[in-house]
Amino acid sequence: MKIEAQLKEAWRNNQQMNLRLLRALDEESLAIRGPKGRTRNVRANWIHLHHTRLNWIGAMMENPPKVERLKGRDKLKTADILEGLEASSAGIERLLEELANQMPAAPFKGSVTAFLGMMLAHEAHHRAHILLLIRNAGKALPRTVRDSLWDFGEDL
Repeated sequence: MKIEAQLKEAWRNNQQMNLRLLRALDEESLAIRGPKGRTRNVRANWIHLHHTRLNWIGAMMENPPKVERLKGRDKLKTADILEGLEASSAGIERLLEELANQMPAAPFKGSVTAFLGMMLAHEAHHRAHILLLIRNAGKALPRTVRDSLWDFGEDL
């Protein structure tokens, strides 16, 4: 398998985990925030991921795809966030295609593999933050959903 296909496979696994988690949440859960309101709520975490993707795409592509930022933070529904994440994920795939054979992955100072690793770690951090917010709010995701976040490549 060529490096480009490997990079995209890893990214798609990450995106699949994001979509599984988001689809498992009810609309009410999007407003859950941490103690004393000092952290992003669940909805804001998803928006942050989308906007961070757009920032990387814009910074690293000569002709980035047109993907809209998500507006109306407190009014966005799951469907709006899903649509945004799908569009920004497609943009990241295009970025990975362009960077697949570049060393370093300018303006990132490391390899494209290191860049992808950094993006995946960032997204996993926010998935964990979302799971923690939900758990601390006394809500529980079904075990099948929690377990599915580790079933890479499985269609559930």
